[in-house]
Amino acid sequence: MFCLILCEVAIIILSKGIEGLLIPSKIYYEMAGGSALLCICSDNNELKTIIKKHKCGISVEPGDVEGFVSAIKKFYEDPIFLKSCKENARKAVESYYTKKNIEKYM
Repeated sequence: MFCLILCEVAIIILSKGIEGLLIPSKIYYEMAGGSALLCICSDNNELKTIIKKHKCGISVEPGDVEGFVSAIKKFYEDPIFLKSCKENARKAVESYYTKKNIEKYM
């Protein structure tokens, strides 16, 4: 049995120093469920690329408390932005990250 808890905004934290080594697989589950992403990660990395490319959330640097609070406020105070991020996340999974789409890389 598989259980997926859905949320309006998924918070994804990537520890400093491993940005170029991995990408948390949970982002794909969250995006598939139509959650916007709020990623805490440093430097340029795949998480930031996904958010920017698909316009599905906001990323902030680790330790940027003001940026984190601002991101939460943006999602809360701008329901149109939140809805857009959620829809874009779902569309991105359907268009780019399904098993059929990634099999060509295996």
